[in-house]
Amino acid sequence: MHRLLSLSNQTPSGESFRINTTNHITMNPIKCKAVGCRSNADHSAYFCTSCMVALGTERARSFPTAKEQLPLDAENVSQVTVPGRKDDTGKLDITLLFDDLPHALEAVTEVLQWAITKKEPIPYVRGSWKGVQPLQMRYRAAQLRHMLNAAKHTIAQGEASHLSRDHETNLLELAHIATDAMFQLEMACRELNGYVPPCTP
Repeated sequence: MHRLLSLSNQTPSGESFRINTTNHITMNPIKCKAVGCRSNADHSAYFCTSCMVALGTERARSFPTAKEQLPLDAENVSQVTVPGRKDDTGKLDITLLFDDLPHALEAVTEVLQWAITKKEPIPYVRGSWKGVQPLQMRYRAAQLRHMLNAAKHTIAQGEASHLSRDHETNLLELAHIATDAMFQLEMACRELNGYVPPCTP
């Protein structure tokens, strides 16, 4: 016989119950129907002593039924067939950027890393681009210079302009153009969101 604790309470319908040391509520036995529960014994009132799932009885209206519950026993995890849930509706799919444009992202990162590690005579401080004023005008000018250099390279070398490289970094002119464009875009987005004051055109 189990030693009963001195704790008592009432069910939602007003019936009294006691909790014993086996951690289940002692009332009329109800068969556990929880998915994956291996116990063949009848269990008492609200919770199955084997899987600790709420039992679907009329007296347990405040609890979900056993059929709606999943067993907490780790051994039964592999038997669970309920599909997983992740609410992604209306959210941006960032994989579109990383999966579709990995080489472009790498090329821009190479430009940024060169600037803070190899720029002569002194490398730039990381993030110092944000302090350039007027930002939009100056980075647009830098972008146009790289476009001009690419066009001149085509005339001088007879090669496609999209493959031309910057004379200082030896990185693609297109990578520099994209970096300058992203500086402008990033700051424009911050301005639209109120993170920074309006930039001088």
